[in-house]
Amino acid sequence: MVLEERGVATATICTEEFARLGQLEATALGMPWLPIVVVPHPVADLTQEQVWTLAEQSLADVIRVLNTPADDLMREFKDKEYPEPKRVFKPRAVFAR
Repeated sequence: MVLEERGVATATICTEEFARLGQLEATALGMPWLPIVVVPHPVADLTQEQVWTLAEQSLADVIRVLNTPADDLMREFKDKEYPEPKRVFKPRAVFAR
């Protein structure tokens, strides 16, 4: 987020189970528009080949986020709604101000 605040384009990547938490943390830190590239969950048990495949499938979204003007990303992601996690875990912002 420090890089984003300095005008350096970044791409935050979260699995679908943690995208909502990522958004809550970004909002708590004053960046509700932070673009999040969402990938399928879980990733912990993937083989190296599967990780490469997932990376290749996500690359277009990452490139788009890195090359889209910040104002356009702000409009797109500020009010984006991510689904609640499927498990019992209920995200809460850890860094609330």
